[in-house]
Amino acid sequence: MKTTIRTRREHAFVVRLPDLQKLWELLEDRIGTAEASAECSDDIERKFDAWKELASYDNPPAKEIIKLSISSRSTNWSKSTKVDFSDDQWSKSSIRILVEAPEQVCSEVKDKIFDILDGTKPWYSFLARVDFRSPLSLLSLFLCILLTYLAVKTHVSLDRLSKTSITNIELGIIGGIIIVYVAKGLDKLQSWLFPVGYFAFGQGEHRYEIREKVHWGIIITFVVSLVVSMMVSLIW
Repeated sequence: MKTTIRTRREHAFVVRLPDLQKLWELLEDRIGTAEASAECSDDIERKFDAWKELASYDNPPAKEIIKLSISSRSTNWSKSTKVDFSDDQWSKSSIRILVEAPEQVCSEVKDKIFDILDGTKPWYSFLARVDFRSPLSLLSLFLCILLTYLAVKTHVSLDRLSKTSITNIELGIIGGIIIVYVAKGLDKLQSWLFPVGYFAFGQGEHRYEIREKVHWGIIITFVVSLVVSMMVSLIW
C-alpha cells in the first residue's frame, strides 16, 4: 500500500554541504536517483543532476541561493520524495517535506530526514521567528516609547514642559511614525543577523562565518554591559 507524508519544519536552518550530502545519499539509497533545483538571487533557477554539480556550486553573493529543493523518484514511480528549503522570513514553513512510498519506507525516510534536519537548526532559531510587525511586537514598541517619554517627562521641569507646544495627539502621531520605522529597521536587521534560512556552502560559508562573528560580538557586548551595570549598581 502506498502512503503519503506531507509535513514541515518551522525552525530556522543553516544548511552546509555535509547536511546536503547526507540528505542526497539517503534519498538515492532509499528512494531513487536524486536531483536538485535552486532559485537564486539573480532570478535564475539552476538545476543539478548530480551531487558533484551541487557541491561545486560557488554560491556567490550575486547568485546566492535563496530556495533549494532536493527530490528523488524510483524508476517505477512507486516511491518519491521532495525536501524544500526556503529562507522566506514570513513563511510559516521554512522546510517542507513530501514522501510517497510504502508505509514502512515512508516512515523510515521521514524519520531519517528529520534526524538530518535537526542538525541544521542554529542556536538563534527562536530569534529568527520574532515578528516585529505583529500587533504584540508593535504594542511592545509603543510601551517602550511611552515609558521612555514618561521617564524623560519626570526629569523635565514643569516650567519647561508648559512651554512646549506638542499636544498629546501630536505626540501619539509622532510615536506611531517612530514605531513603524523602528519596526521596519528591526525587521531588516533581524533578516540579516538571524535569517530563517541560510545556505552556508561555497562563498556562502564565509559569509555565514562573518555573521557568526557579529553574533558573538553582540553577545559578548551584552554580557559585558550587563556585568558592568550590575557592578555599578552594587557599588552605588
